[in-house]
Amino acid sequence: VRVCIQESKTTSRRRSEARDTSMPLTDAYGLRPHASVAVGIPIAALVGYALFRYLRPSGSGKPQAPRAPCTMLECIAEMSKPTSSSFLKRMADAAGPVYRLPMPIPEPFVVVTTPELARAILDDPNSVKPNFLYKDAMMMTKGYDTMFTAREHGNGSRWQLKRKAVSLAFHPKHVHAMNLACAECYTAWIRDVLEPAAQEGVPIDVCTELLRTTVGFICRAGLCYPASDAECNTILEELEVIIEVVFRTYAMVPLSSTFWFAFAKGRACHAAVDRMMACAQKMIDHYRTLPQADKAVASTTIIGRIEANLAYVSDEERCADVITLLIAGHDTTALQVAWVLSDLAHHPKAQAVLREELKATPPGQRSSAPGLVAAIKESMRVSPVAAGGSMRKVTRDFPIGDGSAVVAEGSVVAMPWALVFRNTVANAPNDFKPERWLEKGAEEALKNVMPFSAGRRNCVGQALAQAELYTLVPMLITDYEWEVVQSPTPALFLTNKPAGLRLRAIKRGDGGGA
Repeated sequence: VRVCIQESKTTSRRRSEARDTSMPLTDAYGLRPHASVAVGIPIAALVGYALFRYLRPSGSGKPQAPRAPCTMLECIAEMSKPTSSSFLKRMADAAGPVYRLPMPIPEPFVVVTTPELARAILDDPNSVKPNFLYKDAMMMTKGYDTMFTAREHGNGSRWQLKRKAVSLAFHPKHVHAMNLACAECYTAWIRDVLEPAAQEGVPIDVCTELLRTTVGFICRAGLCYPASDAECNTILEELEVIIEVVFRTYAMVPLSSTFWFAFAKGRACHAAVDRMMACAQKMIDHYRTLPQADKAVASTTIIGRIEANLAYVSDEERCADVITLLIAGHDTTALQVAWVLSDLAHHPKAQAVLREELKATPPGQRSSAPGLVAAIKESMRVSPVAAGGSMRKVTRDFPIGDGSAVVAEGSVVAMPWALVFRNTVANAPNDFKPERWLEKGAEEALKNVMPFSAGRRNCVGQALAQAELYTLVPMLITDYEWEVVQSPTPALFLTNKPAGLRLRAIKRGDGGGA
């Protein structure tokens, strides 16, 4: 306001000078008419936006969450980095477990790190996905809406019809069949890659190996497409470009998605999206050319459900969901397995205890061994692959703590799992302790550890993801000891990647298979 008053005084003085000297008004400013407009419109917009942000009321008039001690520019810069979780923790330490960030959007932007409040917001059927983020996410699919980005989610909506059809591909019977294919893919990888590396003592780039193998598995088992290793590598390279630009630049920098053509990374992302859309179309066309008998068997798979679903009005929409499911399915599972291996490698005693339990368990029952379940759940708590969590726009006030303040109606709420899950326990919340899941009452106490989100917009493929985790980890732990060669650096974009992780596998006898 002080700036506006000073500017008003300066303007009056210059107008007076212009009248006294018969000088053109624009010359008094040193501007030509078109330059005045070019400068004035952005200034007026910024002033109006600042006043709007300052004066906007909360939904009920009650006090809102406290403001975090940072500027908007600092917030944009920090949230665009792969270390954004550390920034959010610093703000929580300074402002409290629920606070507002000065993001460049008209709605209040609230960060919630309390598990109970996060659960309540996700379970509210009227909470919706915020337009500003998911509109930019549509740039991953050339502007076509997907199950991930759709904001309409009521009964009978196209989102519901698409999700309901695809969810049939994750029926337990079909998940079992895909999980067998997953085990076959990883058995081949263990034979061809892991075993030779263990014999030679060569460290393994765990993330790269698991990502490539998981992409190949999803293409074969879920999309009925026999992708070559070269194609898997290309898919990974294209998706890495797309994810980084969309979630680091488009989601954080206003108008960057509109003017993508003005900078090199935007153009590279646009070209990568075109190539991925062509790749998805190739997969759909391959399915359509299958012999009738093979197609009848494949009709229950992910791509079979998508191809036959009349809720899609074009192949471009089908391609968009193929890309979305490929993104959601490959790095989440592969990177969570990498985090489990990393956590166990950094805790040799816990790893040895788990290995002995698995060896003493019949192969067919290892996926449900209590120690395995505890280790995987604890890794998902301290090292969640979806560390950024979920984001919703609330349609009513949510009380904070004793109710003296609220998350106001209309607020955009971010719930970063990296912080929410650590707040589910009071005893050594930052430590990897699988045994806490074996204590009496642990499941109830830790119910708000929800790595696949909650509510009606939770992860559609979580049944397959869990089946893969509980199949792959015992395959990799029973016969091999893992030791750390290079510790990871958490790098968060769409998912939380253990960047730089290098592990060495040491053969520890034949555990009798998976």
